[in-house]
Amino acid sequence: MQNIIENSWFKYLLVLTLFLAYFPFIYHSFFAFPSADDFDYATLGNEYSIDLVLNERYRWNGRYISNFLVLANPIRWDAFLLYQIMPLLCLLSVWTSLLLFIRRITKASWEQSFLFASIIQLITLLTLSGVNEAYYWFTGSVTYTLGLCVFLFWVGLVLSNGSMIGIIVLQFLFSGFNEVLALFGMVFLILQLFSRKHFFKYGLLIILQIAVLVYIISAPGNNVRSSAYKIDQNILSFFLESILYFFRFALEWIFSLPSILLG
Repeated sequence: MQNIIENSWFKYLLVLTLFLAYFPFIYHSFFAFPSADDFDYATLGNEYSIDLVLNERYRWNGRYISNFLVLANPIRWDAFLLYQIMPLLCLLSVWTSLLLFIRRITKASWEQSFLFASIIQLITLLTLSGVNEAYYWFTGSVTYTLGLCVFLFWVGLVLSNGSMIGIIVLQFLFSGFNEVLALFGMVFLILQLFSRKHFFKYGLLIILQIAVLVYIISAPGNNVRSSAYKIDQNILSFFLESILYFFRFALEWIFSLPSILLG
């Protein structure tokens, strides 16, 4: 495998093939237009300010990082071209996070990491049921996809015993994108605590994560938001629908053509 990757003609062929495979997703970016929550956030308040962002904790949720981004929607300033460039930046961000994650965990060469990151992201793009929401819808991409990029890099840093300061900074950042990532971070840290036995290091990180979760969950805006979705008040319905959606998307992924070819 190493000899094939190092072959010059193979490199050029690989780059060309990947470009052709990614081209439809790149081209699709220029047909991304605002919708739904984009208009709500872009028209909220008289002007973009720190007070407007901080007020989201009382109005809607406690997401202290993504709120800065969703309220800075490009259409607030009529920057529609920037809105269409954002999917490209999102695609690049996911690819970069995969590249650095693979490089840090496997110690593979840059060329090997480039290959694996490109293939993994391409498979994800071809099998992801909500690719438009994940990449081409500004509000969704900055709330979930960009947060996932930071989370992935944080996991790589933790598993490779990286800088403690870097770990804490990234942990603070990804947790502020959405509640799901914050919970995933907590679960990951608990698993690391029991598997690695570094009680002081992971104990400290868990305490910090608890503090972040308390801040997010205790936001008064959560009550306002939850009141708009009555089914969320029923815990049984919540779990049943989660299970059903899990199997639905899992089956879609398993039976998709790219997954079959990958297998």
